[in-house]
Amino acid sequence: YLSALTGLSSSFYVGTNAAGIAAAWQADKLVVLATGTPAAGSHLVANHAYALVGLDSSSASPYTLFNPWGIGYGQVAVSNQTLSSSFDFTANAGSESPPLSALDTIDAAFANWNGAA
Repeated sequence: YLSALTGLSSSFYVGTNAAGIAAAWQADKLVVLATGTPAAGSHLVANHAYALVGLDSSSASPYTLFNPWGIGYGQVAVSNQTLSSSFDFTANAGSESPPLSALDTIDAAFANWNGAA
């Protein structure tokens, strides 16, 4: 579904692969992860998508994820263990610039969801 939202080529994977996620991030790709049943105490929502917004390989919790429900839900840093035990799917979209029509579609969808349209 990332291709439909962004207009970029995308890939979808079952499970998580830390090296693959790091490679996608370093290639400036958009990375989205979907939970199944998250680890207890992880502050992750079950059956929910998160966007990768930061990666610090020197940290004990190297993955910084953003909850698309909004700023009020904040960001959460997760470890390799939590990543592998809590997420069932990974997708990424290419680093090429999205076409303006894709950005307009995303803006309109957000405005509609946010009650602004």
